[in-house]
Amino acid sequence: MKRDEIQKSSEFWDTHIRIHGEKNKDYIHWMVSPLVQEFCLKKLPSYDKKIPATQWIAWIKEKYAQTPFNMGLSLGCGDGSLERHAIQYKICQQIDAFDNSKNSIEVAEQFCKNNNLESFIHYHHKDINEIILEKNKYDIVFIGSALHHFEKLEYIFNEIKKGLKSDGLLIINEFIGPTQFQWNEKQLKIINDLLNLLPTDLKIDRISKEIKTKVDKPSIESMNNLDPSEAIRSSEIVSVLSQNFEIIERIDYGGTILHLLLYGIVDNFDGSNEKDICILKMLGYIEDLLISENVLSSDFTIIVAKNIEKL
Repeated sequence: MKRDEIQKSSEFWDTHIRIHGEKNKDYIHWMVSPLVQEFCLKKLPSYDKKIPATQWIAWIKEKYAQTPFNMGLSLGCGDGSLERHAIQYKICQQIDAFDNSKNSIEVAEQFCKNNNLESFIHYHHKDINEIILEKNKYDIVFIGSALHHFEKLEYIFNEIKKGLKSDGLLIINEFIGPTQFQWNEKQLKIINDLLNLLPTDLKIDRISKEIKTKVDKPSIESMNNLDPSEAIRSSEIVSVLSQNFEIIERIDYGGTILHLLLYGIVDNFDGSNEKDICILKMLGYIEDLLISENVLSSDFTIIVAKNIEKL
């Protein structure tokens, strides 16, 4: 991205900070809905209970961090929710966190102060695409739904590789779908065919208050005008990561249909209505089936990786 695009992206997130746990009147995003979490999201393999993909930090604690790591790193930290959980769950004892949005860092620092975590979490306002990490400093690195905003993937992964200790872990939870949301025609056709089959009462868009009639891909121009960093190289994330790290666990959890189909309308599904639950379950089943049969690929994944070879 050019310097003016980097600035535009930073300004976008300065004014559109996502506050995790914030109580909104309506659920807009598919993964925020408790019904989607219960019926549609793939459950993470767990020792004694089923954990939905939205609770991946708890799963990391259970499977990979029963003994706390010493030093952690979070890139693209936003409001700081991930770091707070990492400390409160005792995944690591200390954690550095970086974000390109100055306002996000300020919000994160205030949350940190409110929770008396200032001595455990250290925030920094940095452009992740230009970040320089100290060699062999970190035991674990997290990137939660931010990596698809990073353009210089090769450089960033090399820095993470340098910053991780030889036995360190890189853990991402990411959108890995089409770059700049250029959805393919097969995906769009399936989504729109399913949308047309939904009852009208389930298609009321909670944002526009109008009936949702079509899902389409945005123009590159509109993507660049809004946030040039959005999904800037999302489709390349796994391949570039694999050049520097060994993937030891990968859990794809879909979203190829549900992400777009349910956006803005997911809150219409009533948990006390058997018909709504049945329809939602069927939509989740259709997505799972199409992905398992390789008709579509998963747009969201959780990956646990380690260094292939230490510098």
